[in-house]
Amino acid sequence: MTQRNRAGRRMHVRSGKESRSMALRLRTSGLVLSTAAFALSSSASRADAQQVLVVAPAAGPGVFSTSIQSAIDAAGEGDTVLVRDGAYGGFLVFGKSITVCAEEGATAAIAGSMRVQNVGPSQRVVLRGLGVVGQTQGIALTDCAGALWIEDCTAVGAGDPDRDGLLAIHCASVTVLRCDLRGGDAPFGPFLSFAGGNGIRFIDSNFAVLDASLSGGDGGFFFPTQPIGASGGAGAIGFSGSLFASGTTFTGGTGGDFAQGTGGPGGHALSIGGSAVVRDCGFAPGAAGSGAIPGTRGSPTSVFGSGTVSTIPGAARHFDATSPVREQQLSTFTFGGVAGENAAVLFSLDPAPVASFPPSVFGGPVLVSLAAADAIAFGVVPGGGSLSAPVPFGSLPPSIAGLTLHFQSFYFDVPITYLVLGPASAVTILDANL
Repeated sequence: MTQRNRAGRRMHVRSGKESRSMALRLRTSGLVLSTAAFALSSSASRADAQQVLVVAPAAGPGVFSTSIQSAIDAAGEGDTVLVRDGAYGGFLVFGKSITVCAEEGATAAIAGSMRVQNVGPSQRVVLRGLGVVGQTQGIALTDCAGALWIEDCTAVGAGDPDRDGLLAIHCASVTVLRCDLRGGDAPFGPFLSFAGGNGIRFIDSNFAVLDASLSGGDGGFFFPTQPIGASGGAGAIGFSGSLFASGTTFTGGTGGDFAQGTGGPGGHALSIGGSAVVRDCGFAPGAAGSGAIPGTRGSPTSVFGSGTVSTIPGAARHFDATSPVREQQLSTFTFGGVAGENAAVLFSLDPAPVASFPPSVFGGPVLVSLAAADAIAFGVVPGGGSLSAPVPFGSLPPSIAGLTLHFQSFYFDVPITYLVLGPASAVTILDANL
């Protein structure tokens, strides 16, 4: 079937009460997480998951388009674009809620930037399982008041002069999970004066980055205008806004070499002009560029302006859920925690703004909306520190072809003396016929 249109409307998780705080009811995991339990709402303000549009490199049965951009343009509010194994051009999401995800196990290679612009405060965008080599930035996010969710993606910046793995300007809420974001290397040659790209560069934006790898690109050099190598890129640089990071590696790029002059400075692992809170992260500053006069090595963390970096003690937690999954099939939930503590998830249709809850209270930010959330306990983390569980999903309601649920892990002891919020994962459930 080329297109699934099952007249979906807004759905919410039955919570037993219309308003609840963090005191959520825990259930054991020996049950089917039935999507039939998600009741339809008559609210006209949102229309989640009406259609699933399939993109493949060649036309055929069930394929809506060979272009991701064409599928996005045709998608309605809350629809899903499912990308099969293949190579595609870049795309733009402009002012709509949408999930763009690769088929489980597929390699969806994007040549060109993935761009998201003007997402409204009640909208959300999920990008999952995509790999991009940008023509400038790998991923470019601009003027988004709604929640942006980027998971299991790789992005490498390329081109001149900007080559960041991810650039965000005026974005209220960006969640990055298990991504590899790399700034592009600057070219070498006459009259080139470019620094390496940054893994992430943000201005007036709020980020939660968990279990990710952020790397700056290597610098080029100035010649013949000035005898000095250019700087390596930062693993991440934020000029204003906020950053929370857990279990993430920040690596600065190497400064540019210039044999007849001064080597370029290495990139900082993390450079911040806003506020940063980190938990169990690694910081590897960029090496100095070589030259007649060696350059300077970058710093593990560097602050400028009114920037601050604070640390939450303790080990990072980890979490992943396989996606997408067909109805009546299994997703595997994998938890990484401290042996002996309990692992559980919060789940909701909606993500939460990353800056809506102080991360220091529960060791991390709340990433899923608590307005209509539920919780499921999965048991005790064994001695090896990893707990995996197959999670069966039930049938979708007849009016729904696909929907995306947001799960956030959390960890606690019994009796409860602490609770730690861990990473999250967005799981897309699809009609069995897709």
